[in-house]
Amino acid sequence: MGNGTSFTLYGGTICDNQAYASSNTTAQGGGVYIGSSSTFNMYGGKISNNRATVGSSGTGSNWGYGGGVYCAPNGTFNLLAGEITENQVRVDSNNGGAGLGGGVFNKGTFTMSGDSKISGNRIVSSSSENQYGGGVCNSKFNASFVMSGGEISGNYIDSWNGGPAYGGGVYSDDKFVFTGGTITNNRVCLLYTSPSPRDMRRS
Repeated sequence: MGNGTSFTLYGGTICDNQAYASSNTTAQGGGVYIGSSSTFNMYGGKISNNRATVGSSGTGSNWGYGGGVYCAPNGTFNLLAGEITENQVRVDSNNGGAGLGGGVFNKGTFTMSGDSKISGNRIVSSSSENQYGGGVCNSKFNASFVMSGGEISGNYIDSWNGGPAYGGGVYSDDKFVFTGGTITNNRVCLLYTSPSPRDMRRS
């Protein structure tokens, strides 16, 4: 979504998409990118199995934001029902690179209510850089995440080279208001060995 636009999802699935970062680039929103002054209203359906990937040639300046959803400053996402599920930020480089928000990366305004879920999202990283928010990363600089219902569950971070990782379910660096719903069964796992090709395929 470009700047100053709107989109409403009542059903169906946004799936199997990828944003990719290599040399001196970032990957923003594997499934959905919401530009400044734009609004995405979700009343049903799924955003699933999308990726924001930092490739094996990535460095410390290559970051992956929002495997499922990236919401830019002054953008708005209203999650009223439906699921953001099984999305991934993947950092394949061991030369650096950070992952933020396996399911959602928010720099704008994100509201969550009703029968909605952010579940089964993940960050899988072989980098020694920091990783933030397996389910949700709510960024600094005037970002707002308001949760009055729904569920954030079963999200995780697997950091293979021992890079610090924060918030299996939610990492927030700005305004996070929680008045209802559940945040449950999320995790962070730090592993101090490099993954085998088999392990990375399974992740």
